[in-house]
Amino acid sequence: MVKKSRKHCTELAKKIARTRDKRCLKCGKGPELAQMQGSHIKGTGAYPNLSYNPRNIKCLCAECHRWWHSAPTESGLWFAEKYPEWHKEIQEMAKQPVGKHDYNEIYADLLAYYKKLM
Repeated sequence: MVKKSRKHCTELAKKIARTRDKRCLKCGKGPELAQMQGSHIKGTGAYPNLSYNPRNIKCLCAECHRWWHSAPTESGLWFAEKYPEWHKEIQEMAKQPVGKHDYNEIYADLLAYYKKLM
């Protein structure tokens, strides 16, 4: 078995978010009209323990994803207003301490969750 890394887990979590959300949460475009991307709510540099958590990833089209990064204050306010419960959940998750993780175990859990979505 290939040893899994945080990057493997993050890529699978993005795939989960795209599958779960199905369309851009900002503009509503679907995959037939735009490229769908997994976009982190809390940045992976500041919150590495949230990088592979599907709850910290939303689906945006490429255009809205560019907006998300180019207007961080505006996009953060939009998210908090549009998804207040989700925003609150992410704020609580962000308080968790960073620790060591078994990425093979996390990947297996993510894969099982992804298969349930299919």
